[in-house]
Amino acid sequence: MIARRRGYLRTENLPATVRRFKRESEPMTFNVETSLAELQREATIRTLRATGGNHRRAARILGTSPNTLHKTLAKYGVEADGTNPEPDRSNGFR
Repeated sequence: MIARRRGYLRTENLPATVRRFKRESEPMTFNVETSLAELQREATIRTLRATGGNHRRAARILGTSPNTLHKTLAKYGVEADGTNPEPDRSNGFR
């Protein structure tokens, strides 16, 4: 918890670990007909890209273990860095 006696909470008042965090991705929008599998795949890819390919951090953000993340990547044919050899633009994502 961060407490301030007066004034505004500013970036410089936050711990260095928080200041380093940047929002590196756009909100995920999708077509309502998108399957849960496609949502999981897209969320995994975007999270890996946002973390610069850091599997431990991506797994923590996704609420899973690095081992499960590796299995998910294999399941959806996604490279370890979050790239997809054959992007599919028909899934309704932006």
